[in-house]
Amino acid sequence: MNTRHLLQFPSFSVNMAHTPCTYNVSKMGDRVASAAICSNMARSTRLPNNVSIFGAELYAITLAMDLVRHSRNSNFSYYLNL
Repeated sequence: MNTRHLLQFPSFSVNMAHTPCTYNVSKMGDRVASAAICSNMARSTRLPNNVSIFGAELYAITLAMDLVRHSRNSNFSYYLNL
């Protein structure tokens, strides 16, 4: 009998020639923060209390893009937590 899981996640391989970039957001009570990490660089920001978690996600992506813009590397891979 062939059974399949309801959720299947696509597999991917990491290209070691690319610099990995990721971001994360956090909401605790009414406090919100965004962070991004690219290679050995990181930025984080405490956002205003009225920012939604979706706004924090967008801001975290801009933080990651800013890190890429100021980096000497030219090949990046973004890893998003959707």
